[in-house]
Parts: sequence; structure tokens; C-alpha cells
Amino acid sequence: MKLAKFLDKYDTVIFDMDGVITSEQNYWNCAALTVWEYLNYNSGQKINAAECMQNISKIRSRVFSDDELISVLKGKGVNSNWDLGYVTVLIAWICNGKTDWNYFDKVLEYARSLSDNIIDEYDNLAIKCAEKTGFDYEWLKRNGTMWTTMRDIFQTWFLGDELFEKTFGYIPINTGKTGLLYKEEPIVDKNKLIAIMSLLSRNKRVCTGTGRPYIEMLPPIENWGIKQYFAQNGL
Repeated sequence: MKLAKFLDKYDTVIFDMDGVITSEQNYWNCAALTVWEYLNYNSGQKINAAECMQNISKIRSRVFSDDELISVLKGKGVNSNWDLGYVTVLIAWICNGKTDWNYFDKVLEYARSLSDNIIDEYDNLAIKCAEKTGFDYEWLKRNGTMWTTMRDIFQTWFLGDELFEKTFGYIPINTGKTGLLYKEEPIVDKNKLIAIMSLLSRNKRVCTGTGRPYIEMLPPIENWGIKQYFAQNGL
């Protein structure tokens, strides 16, 4: 393995994390688990975190219609996995009401009918959801209480109970989560990733440029044995 010639003119290589070093699969798993927990929670049912972890594939397949819903919403501009879960719940309630929400095929059909710039429709979705469910619009709107609660549930699934409490300073709503952060996989074969990083670090300064907080970035690169290849001030 050798470096491509065009890299000769650069002394620093900067990597994004998600979709470049790390796979996005765990984020989508977290989004699906968040939708599942939140809809159950608002129906008065408490989920079992351990059972959900064992059934991640089934839950994700059901919630996101074999990932078709992910593709549709991402294609319409949903760029945050927090928003992916939030929009899914709004549509589920619009289609089926707040007590009969688990027909996700209707959610996929509804999502396909939305405009290609879905971000402009967030307020409309919240208004329609308020009309359908009786929930307050202020509670439903983006960055309102509903959105914030779903964000925290997502972070609990991703970080796990212990790291969530350490980061946010309070115990999560529903405990028993070990953290999908510790189950992350690189987007390429791990041995190949190590070889690439090793080769780059011999003559280049290797750094990251990512929206991830440091506390979410460090565990995977430590677990995969590539932290040593990054510049000391490059993380």
C-alpha cells in the first residue's frame, strides 16, 4: 500500500468521522430505538432496554420500513438523526393517532408525499399532529419539549446510562442501556483502516474535523487501535 501522488502537496489530512471513518448504522439503530421507546412511552408502556437491544434489527426494519423511510427522509433534507426520529413520530401520530401509531407503512407513504425540502414542513407537521392528537403545538414543535425528550432518549441509547449521566448530569428516563457507542464499527475493514492510518501518519499530520463531541469520538478510535496515528492536537 502506498499513498496517492496527489497527497504529496499536503502535510495534513483531516478526516470526518461519520460516514468516513465510522459507519452510520449505529445512529440509525439509535433513531429506530428512540422512535420505538418514545411511542411506547407516550402510550403508557415502558420498554425493556435489554430486549430492545436483542431485537434492534427487527425494530429498525419495522420503524423505518426496511430503511426505505430513512432514504426518503434523508433525500428530502433530514440531515440530523435526532430529526429523523422526531419527524417519524410526528408522521406516525398524524397517520394513526396517538394510541394506534404502529402502522409504519402509512408513515412511509405519507413521507413520500411531502415536499422535497422537508425542513420547511416541520412546522406544518407539528400543526397537523396537534390537530390529530390534541397535543399542544408548542410541545410538538421542533426544539420543543417533545424534540428535546427524543434527543435525550437517542443520546441514552448511543452513550449508555453511565456516560449519559456523566455528560448531562441526570439519570435518563428509562435506564438499562449499555450504549451503542461501544458497538461501533469502522466503515472499512478494521485491519485496512489501521494500515491506512499508519501509512498516513508516517509523513502526514492526521487530524479529525467532526461535529461529534470529543466524548463520542474517542471510544471507537481507541477501541480500533488507531488513536496513536492522530496528531496530539489533531483530535
